[in-house]
Amino acid sequence: MYELRNYPEESLHSADFWVQPNANTNSTGFSEVPAGRFSAEFNRFDGLFTNSYIWTDSASSSEWVVACNSRYFCDYAREEQIKKIDALSVRCVLNYGPLPESCPIVSTDTAFVSSSGNLKFEGHVEDLHGTVESSGFIYGSRKSSLTDTVVNKSGNSGFIEAEINGLYPCDSIFYVAFLKSSRCTETVYGDTLFIRVPSSISNFPNCGVVYDHEGNKYNTVIIGEQCWTRENMRCKTSPKGTPIPTGNVVSFTEPYYYDNTSSPIPDTLKGLLYNWPATIDTSYIAVAHVSFTNRRGICPEGWHVPSDDEWTVLENYLPSSDCYVCGTNVNAISKALSYNKYWANSNTVCTPGNDQQSNNSSGFSAMTVGRRENEAFNWTNYASWFWSSTSHLHDEAGNHHYARTRSWWSRDHKIGWYFGGKQVGQSVRCLKNN
Repeated sequence: MYELRNYPEESLHSADFWVQPNANTNSTGFSEVPAGRFSAEFNRFDGLFTNSYIWTDSASSSEWVVACNSRYFCDYAREEQIKKIDALSVRCVLNYGPLPESCPIVSTDTAFVSSSGNLKFEGHVEDLHGTVESSGFIYGSRKSSLTDTVVNKSGNSGFIEAEINGLYPCDSIFYVAFLKSSRCTETVYGDTLFIRVPSSISNFPNCGVVYDHEGNKYNTVIIGEQCWTRENMRCKTSPKGTPIPTGNVVSFTEPYYYDNTSSPIPDTLKGLLYNWPATIDTSYIAVAHVSFTNRRGICPEGWHVPSDDEWTVLENYLPSSDCYVCGTNVNAISKALSYNKYWANSNTVCTPGNDQQSNNSSGFSAMTVGRRENEAFNWTNYASWFWSSTSHLHDEAGNHHYARTRSWWSRDHKIGWYFGGKQVGQSVRCLKNN
């Protein structure tokens, strides 16, 4: 009798006699009717058309017995203590051997990102008889070896669902729904399906948070063997505590920063634009024959401004996984590096401005801040520009008025290599020291 509590009441109730309206289906064939009960204490019938009371053989005392009470307005039947002197309905159960084997049909459904930002698995169950002993999903990165299990108890309702966290975009996950019921000897499995975790998960491998000398906080992301800051630098002083000037000034030699207040991007993501002397935290050698490796510049302690070679390492790594490449062109990697908002719209597929919600599979989160040049902010919403610590020979006289940069645009699928005048203002990202 206790097993009846595991079935929705509409599946047990007869389609007739119960108070209307109701959703009775009698899908179990139990055909329970609302005969009510007779109360000896009050000498009356109760619950006709609304309740079904059925005796069990479980006495709780010399006066009381446990009964099964099923109501028209409840989801599941419940236990109730009834006096032995009352009169209830009686059902009988065969008293030999177990019930015959009856295995359900389990189906694995498509996974998706839930409102809580986790990967959600779903499945459904048909022809379920008996009670659910366990249900859930087995998943893993290899179809031949599914090693992780998430278990729930929702199979009784015809559905199996579970959420998992701790996954990263581009993770390849195979998963399969399972259910074990009391009427089936074996655990029943659905089909094994595959999903590549989408970038909307917004959870990336990282090396913790880091703070600059002013206390500004930056998130990080690991891409290949490198760990980058995920936001642009935004300090207004050098690590030595010297204020960095700002204003409508152009200089190859002295440090300056610029704040593009017309940008719609929040300050914590947008950061500031710096000329090259401010970026590498120097002045008088800014036009000399100098390039730097592992130069801290304005970066947090233990971090440095990436060199041109280190930017190249990032560019060469991304095409190694088709998760970061859009389409079949191995150079189409700018979309994987770009944040999923604020870019100028583009009709060209595989560009940051097209289908922006699918951007940023790497977690680099490049912002389209543009740059400061010719005493104006240009290319806001159209491009990202980043400094390297590597100087670039400018002319035959040996001047190094330029430094190597990286840039990509809302309407272009590739990363561009450029040499920028050291007087312009560009964004700065930092790399963790090895």
